[in-house]
Amino acid sequence: MGMERRKIALVTTKTCFQDLLKHYPYHSLMAKLQREQMENLIDCLTSNRVVCGHDDSEGYSCCQQDELQTENFDVANVSLHITILYRHAVKSVEGKASTQNDPQMLLCTFLSC
Repeated sequence: MGMERRKIALVTTKTCFQDLLKHYPYHSLMAKLQREQMENLIDCLTSNRVVCGHDDSEGYSCCQQDELQTENFDVANVSLHITILYRHAVKSVEGKASTQNDPQMLLCTFLSC
């Protein structure tokens, strides 16, 4: 009694791959262009600037596997906020400064709900 039970359930869906493939070339091109732009920004980053990427994924739901019928109507939703910062190392913080001849790039990630 009182022990939490976890179950894994197989969920099957039908997807028309023909429809998905119509949009894939555009998606692939945009992803490539965005990646190239981000790499260019990081490569050209000066010591007094940062490059920041932010993604906010909304609508993740939290629910119990074995819940009461009344709980089905009160699902807790969560928004994940992910931030990625690229910056040069600072001597007063990291103990080693980034220079033009020896760039020390740092990647900082933050996750909040």
